[in-house]
This record gives sequence, C-alpha cells and structure tokens, in this order.
Amino acid sequence: MRHLRFSLRHFIWLALCAALFAGCGDDVIEDPTDGGLTDVDLTDVGDASDPADTPDAEPDAGDADTDLDADPQPDVSDDTDPGLPDTAPDADVDPEPTEVLLESVTPARGPLAGGTPFVLRGEGFGEETRVFFDIHAVEVDLIDGTLTGTTPPGEGVGPATLRVIDPVLGEDALVNGFTYFEDLSFTSVQPDRIATFGGAEVSVRGRGFTPETRVSLGGTTALRHTFISSELLRVIAPPGVAGPADLRLTNPDASLTAPNALLYVASVDLDRVDPPFGESAGDELVTIEGAGFSEAMVVYFANAPATLEAVAPDGTSATLRTPAGAPGPVDVRVELEGDGAFLADAFYYLSDTTTFSADALRPASGSSLGGDEVLIFGGGLDAAGLEITFGGQPATLVEQSTNMVRVLTPPGAPGVVDLGLSASGQPDLTLADAFTYGAPLILDALTPASGDVAGGYPLTLNGEGFTGTTEVRLGDLPQTFTVEDDTTLTITVGPGAPGPASLEVIRPDARATLADAFTFTEALELWGFEPTRGAVAGNTYVMVRGQGFTPETELTFGGAPATDVALIDANTLALRTPPGSTGEVEVRATQGAQEAVAPEPFSYFNPGARFGGAWGPPVNGSVNVTVFTHDGRPVEGAFVMLSTNANTPYTGSTNAAGMVTLSGPDVYGEQTVTATAPEHSAATAQRVDAENITLFLHPPAADGEGSFPPGPPIATFRGEVLGLDKVGIPDPDEILMAQVFSTRPSMLAQIPNQGSNNVVFEEGEYEIFTRVGDLALVALGGLYNTRTQEFRPLRMGLARYLFAADSQSYEVDIDLTIPLSASTHFKFIAPPVLEPGPSTHRVNLYLDLGFDGVFGPMRTYSSTGDLIEADRIAHLRGELEDASYSLTARIDNNGRLPLVETYAYDLTELDRTHDLDALPAPVDFITPTQGGRPTNGLVQWEPIGSTPPDLHYVFLEDFQGAVVWEAFVAGDATGLRFPDFPDFSHLPPEERPVPYPGGTYFLVVYGIKKEGVSADNFAYSDLSGDWQGIAVNEVLMTF
Repeated sequence: MRHLRFSLRHFIWLALCAALFAGCGDDVIEDPTDGGLTDVDLTDVGDASDPADTPDAEPDAGDADTDLDADPQPDVSDDTDPGLPDTAPDADVDPEPTEVLLESVTPARGPLAGGTPFVLRGEGFGEETRVFFDIHAVEVDLIDGTLTGTTPPGEGVGPATLRVIDPVLGEDALVNGFTYFEDLSFTSVQPDRIATFGGAEVSVRGRGFTPETRVSLGGTTALRHTFISSELLRVIAPPGVAGPADLRLTNPDASLTAPNALLYVASVDLDRVDPPFGESAGDELVTIEGAGFSEAMVVYFANAPATLEAVAPDGTSATLRTPAGAPGPVDVRVELEGDGAFLADAFYYLSDTTTFSADALRPASGSSLGGDEVLIFGGGLDAAGLEITFGGQPATLVEQSTNMVRVLTPPGAPGVVDLGLSASGQPDLTLADAFTYGAPLILDALTPASGDVAGGYPLTLNGEGFTGTTEVRLGDLPQTFTVEDDTTLTITVGPGAPGPASLEVIRPDARATLADAFTFTEALELWGFEPTRGAVAGNTYVMVRGQGFTPETELTFGGAPATDVALIDANTLALRTPPGSTGEVEVRATQGAQEAVAPEPFSYFNPGARFGGAWGPPVNGSVNVTVFTHDGRPVEGAFVMLSTNANTPYTGSTNAAGMVTLSGPDVYGEQTVTATAPEHSAATAQRVDAENITLFLHPPAADGEGSFPPGPPIATFRGEVLGLDKVGIPDPDEILMAQVFSTRPSMLAQIPNQGSNNVVFEEGEYEIFTRVGDLALVALGGLYNTRTQEFRPLRMGLARYLFAADSQSYEVDIDLTIPLSASTHFKFIAPPVLEPGPSTHRVNLYLDLGFDGVFGPMRTYSSTGDLIEADRIAHLRGELEDASYSLTARIDNNGRLPLVETYAYDLTELDRTHDLDALPAPVDFITPTQGGRPTNGLVQWEPIGSTPPDLHYVFLEDFQGAVVWEAFVAGDATGLRFPDFPDFSHLPPEERPVPYPGGTYFLVVYGIKKEGVSADNFAYSDLSGDWQGIAVNEVLMTF
C-alpha cells in the first residue's frame, strides 16, 4: 500500500481551486449568459490570505518528534487572478441599501401543510437576513438578490404575515402577504367502476375542494361538476377507454392525480356474428364482434352454450365454436357478471334439404342506393339458372351453395318489397314484404359548430334520411332531439367535455357519423403553475393549471415559447420552460384570438454554486446541473445524466454557461448526477436529494493538472534569540539550540519554506522567510543531542503583533522568557482498529495566537495506546493569556493507509484529559480486491469503526496523480456504482468523452466529518479544511 503523496496532491489542488474562487473578491462569478453564480451561503473555510488549508496526510514513520508538516506546500495567499470575470461594481451601480424592504412573495398562496417553494423579492437582503411566516422561522438561500425557501406549515387556513429581519438594516413585513389554503387531497370515488359510454354520476371525496375544482377521468374532463362541500364533488363521468383510469383534481391553487382511481368497464355489446350461418351439427368456428368481451363470459346460441376459444385483448371480438342447433334462425346472447347483450336472429343454422326453397334472408333491410350484402337461406339454392330479384329488380349473385346464397341488393325506392327466386326447372318462389329499402342517411352540417361545455342550447343538424331516427349521440352521449322533417333535426345539447365531439345518428336500418362535428369550449384562463421557479438554462418541467386548454394552446414565458407543450386534460398542460435570464417573467397563454395571463410570474434563477457541490430544496421534478472546470471556467457541451444506467431518458448537454436542467414528472427524491466532457475528467454526485448540483471537471492535461500559481509573496526577518544561555546546562552530548518559526494563518494552512538559517546554535543571528500580513515569530530554545539528533525544547520566546510586507526585511529579537513546563492529556475515544496493526496514535499540537496566527505543530506525540500525554508545553498565562491550543490527532499503521485524523480547537484547560471522539470510520474494501476490476461497475466497502463520516469524497487517479473521475457519496453509504455511460462512438473523436480511460488506477476514498455537510449539502470548499475529522483508504483497480 502506497503512502498518500498522490492523494494529498489532489487535495491540495482542490484547496488551490477553492482559493482561486475565493480570490475573486466578490460573492458572484459571472457566466456568459447571466448575471452571476450565487455563493448561496457556502462560505470558504480557510483564511482569505492563505486558503490552501489542507493537512499533510503523509506521516513520517521515523522520529516521533518529527514535524508532520515539514514538507511545506507553495503559499497561495496572494490574490492571483484565476481568469474569472471581473465582478467589481461599476461607477453607476445603485448605492448600497440603507434599509431592508420586502416587496413581494411568489407564489402568494400555498397549502396548509407547507412545503411550497417561494421567492421573496425586495432590497437589502443579505446572508444574515432571517425570514418568518407569522412566528415560524424559515431557512432561506440568497440567490440573485432574492431569498428562496419553502413555506412552513400554517397555523390555519387564511392569511399569514411575512417578516424579514436583517441584523444591520432592520426589518420589514408583508402583512397578510401569504395565504394558506386547505390541502387538496383525494379519498375515494364512487362508483369506482364506470361503463365506457360514460354518463354516470360519480361522487368524489377528499378535502380542499372549491367551486372551481374540476375533475378529469382518464384525461377527459367530467361533463358536469356540482360542488357540494369542500369534501364532496359530484360529476358526470365522460366516456372512457376500458381499463384503469387516473382521476385528476385541478383548481386555481393546486392539482393532484390519483393513479388508477377507477375502472372503465366496457358494457357488453354484441354487434354481429361472422359468419352469421353454419351447419346444424355445430362445431364451426365463428367470430363475434362487439365490446366488453372477456374469458369469463358465456355465449349462447338459442339456449345452447358455445365453446369459447379466444378473446381479443381489447375485448372487441372473440372466437368460439358453435353448438349444434335446429335449422333456422336463433338468437345469440352474451352473459358476463350481471351484464349481457342480445342479438335477435343473429345466427342461422342451415338445413340439409335439397328441395328448392327460401326460408329467410339476413339482413332484412338496406339502403335504397343498393349494394348491400344479403344472405338468403333455404334449400336447393345451387340450382342452375338461379335469379334473385328485390321488388322485381335483379340482384347480383356473389356466392351460391345448396343452402345459402350471397347477393348484393339492387337500388330500390324506399319501402317494403318482395323477394323473388327463380331457377331452371324449378317453380318460382316469392317471400312477400321480405325486404325494406330505407332512404340514405346523410349528415351534412351541425350548426353552430361550437358551444359552451355547460350545454343547454339548441343545435340544428342538416342532412337526409332523418325520418325514423331513434337515437342521436354527441361525444358518445345520448342527446335530446326532435326530427323536424326528413332533412332537419334539432338537438338540445347536454353537458360535454371540452374539445371536439363526433355526432352519430341512428335509425333501425342505418346509422351515420359526422366526425368532430362539434367542439365544446370554455373561456381560456390561467390559474397557476407548479413549480413557480426554474433555472435559467430552461427545460424545467412545469404543470400549468387553468381552463379551456386544447391541443392548440400555446404558452410563453417572458415572450419566449415553451417547448414540449402537452395537453393532459382541459384544465392541465405540461410543458418545458425556455431558457431565460434571472428575474420574474410573465406567463401568457394564447389560443386563437383568446389570451390569458397567469396571476403570478415565473422566476428564473441561477443555480450555479461558486464553490460547487449540492444545495437547495429536495428534488421535486428538476435537477439543475452546472459544470465548471476546477479553475472556474464553464464547460460547454458537457454530457450530463441522471442515474448510473446508460439508457436513462434524462441526459443533456450543457450550454455556454455550463448549465443544463434535467426535468420530468418522475424526477423526484434522490438522484445520481454525472457529468463528463471531451478531454475532461468525469464527476458524480451519488444519490443526492438537492435540486442544484455544481460539478467540477479537471481540464485537459495541457492545463497542468496539479500545477500551482506563481510563488507567494514573502518577507524576511532577522535578529537574535536572547536567553538561550538560561535554558539549561548541556550534557556532554548536548549543545544549546534555538529554532525560529513564523505562525500560519490557520492550523492546516501552508506557509512558505522558512529557509535553513532559522536554527541558532549557542549564539548568533537567525534569518527566516515568512508569509506576508499579520503574524508572530516563535522561538523554541532547548538542548540538542548530537548523538541521537533529538531536540528537547525547554523555553519559548514570542515576538507578537508583527506585520510583514512583500519583499521587505525586518530586525526582530526574540527573548526566551516562557518555560515549557506544562502538560495535558488526550484520549482517543472508540478509535477504529486498523489492520494489521498495531495502530499508531499521534497528536500534533498547535498554539493559536488569534490575530497573530497559529504556531505549530509544536511537537508530535505518539503512542500505540489510546492515552497520550503532551508535555513540555507552555502555560496559557502572561503573554499567552489570550492564546489556546489546537491539534490534529491521527491513527495510522506507521504512516500507511488506512488513516484517520481528527481536529480540536480552542483548548485552554490543560489540567484535564481531552476526549478525541470525532474519528470517522475509514472504509475497508470488499470489492474489487487489490488490483481487481469492479464487477458491473460496483465498488463495495464496510466501515472500520462505528462513527460514519458525513460525506465520502471518492476519486480515481493514475500513477501520475491525474484524476479521471471523482464522486460525492453519502457518509453512511457502503459502496458506489460507476456510471454506465452511453456509447459515444457516433461522435467525432474531438467531441467524444472518454470517462474511464483504460488502465490501472488508485480508487481513493476520503471520509469527511464536518458539521452541516452531507451528500445533499456540500461544496468543494468543504474539501479544503476546517474538518472535524477525515479518514482515508485506497484500493488499486483496473478498468
């Protein structure tokens, strides 16, 4: 197992990137298309002048007193410009606000249960501004000068007062600015089985109903709505398709769907039997056509059951074998669970007689235009020279057999006619009044062609053949009608579902349909939409509520057309937002000459986080992904996907600002988000439940992976160390020695190499190179053993409240006035047991001088036990009255992985034992084994210890330290899966991502323990220090 040099190098690179972002001097990073990427209250944890706060994770296995931080990294305390846009304010910008103003909240209404995303607009909002709904405090994010959050539960239905309080600019309120309404909910629907032809009254129960609430069944709006109470609606069911149907409730405030709430059942209907005849012996295959058929039905020919062979999946046809029957016509009926259908004389059993005869014909009516097919049953019908006439006019013979003839009728005048048969050598036969000619049924036009869904007004149908009409149906629903004459029919239209409806007119002998003859309409209105905010990249999936929607309805956001507009029902549309700029825009619907404007605007926001990572509310329909390089440049054309499955429907490419929104009706809860780009690394956030994700990719190798900015500014101090002769009397193998150090900005910050002249033997001057800014110099005086080469410090001297400027030299003497006579104790609580052991426990102690910085590590103390004594330290009194101690505590196997490290600050009580309990468990890899290949992309581990980290940071790096993939995984996770990318081979080579170049890599897993950090709320700056603890392990693996 290797040491951590490569892993540390990557962590330092991340720290430098965080420093480069922080070095911009403003909380906003502008992108090419918008006003800026908000910091969203993800503050840098390092010192502004030296933010590379990363631990030296490569312990020295030698001398226990060796400084673990003796290999300093380049200082990055200068304000090196990383090439990000200048965000300094222009001279003509508005002055800073002098008071906080609360102007509006969007939306202004929400359910009583809370959870509604909102946006507050006004002036003077800052990171410390607090928000209250009545007495309830709400967590908010500062985004583009607005405050965003989700509403708390309300005290009751009705208005609530919003209040913003800023510690500097005061407070403001919107009295009764937000209104809570009763949550819309669904309980039941009765009956829950409805015939497909509709028309039944249905009772819908739930809560939160209003007179405006509309119901749709299977995507079709109910025909009539009666508001009974906030818990009960009665509606007339529209026609539907057989099978389960969703029930949707929509009103101006909310919309919800109850999946498969009821079942449309096709009423059993029998239209025809084909063929309509057969041998009396039975056992012949016939097909029945109609509706509502199932395998549970029984079909009778007269009173004899047929044998059911098969039923079509849609229930519209069935194949069966006929039973035996006596010659002649029989009725056919279908029985099914209390329902049934009957068709008189639907089947004819043929006789076996050869005597020339005519017994019956089917059908017995037809159009006066002729051309209808008619079957004639009898005997001896295969006689030579057979002629058949209808009213004396010859028919066309199509098929002839002994007991059946198939003919096409000739034209004839409306009325009843005789059927005549003649054949060579046979007597003429006549069936009196056997066939009825009907006038043609022609539907010309329905006027008016549209009307309100409420119905109740007259329509006029013009055509021919209306005499004898028995039924008129509009939109599959029966209508009240009057036959004025043979060419005119008046309809009193009933309620209908919005949209086109076909008209059907039925006579005993004919039926005709006029497709889309009428359109039920209602005034176009926009009631609201969900969500009310979305990312500037567009593509946010939005559900729009209103009325009068049709397939022709168009919507715009700030004048830009929405895309993928889909009609759910007459009250609901689904769409995707166009790209936009930060701020509020009008939402407008148009439909022909009608227009409607939503009562509230849609808010665009910029989801990119300055320090990367995850932030925002839980995923509720959208994931907004921003992709940068580690030095802050947006990555255009990056491939982004949700899920680890290559076939996921949620993929996209980032725009010029490095942004893309992946959104849809099933994007809810935890999501795994991955990004990659040509000549860049890949990055994954696994199972994150936050709507905004910013991922950093490593740029092409030419950009210098791991390269550092120019060297930091330094100053020089020289002087004498006084009082060295008072330290003690050396033994024969000892000499007097002093070492001079400068402080660090923080415990884990790196400082410039101090040079080789900071050590003084016996007497003489020191010289030391330091960082710039406020600092202190610390001298340790003691005895150096020339034989063992160990230094035993006994006294300390301080030169405090110094300031160093770049390239300047200073003369400062340091007097060794502070005895190192104090001690304290540290105990490792429930430390993980590292194999093969024994584990080494180490403590690095630092002296925190506050404004002057941090000195250390003073010493490294080590033991194989859980209890460590730290001796030869200074009492915190006199010059050190305002000081405290900090420490890093580590458990490792003599400098080899796995490794655990924890941190403690502000230690002032030296006469007690300090518990070290923030020891996150490192991982012990289960699969792959060392040097192995992950099966199906799966990596599994188990924790070594009982304290999980808050976040796992995982990365793949090669032997040169180049990172090809990195991931953020929940602290309690026991593994991860490498995303399975789609095939990019269709792309040109220069546009083709290569997420996992083949070869051997180190998979490094850092476990980070830091308050407030999780997989749902992290930033890349969380990788650069200020941890409570870290754990590290790695495995060699092959792709």
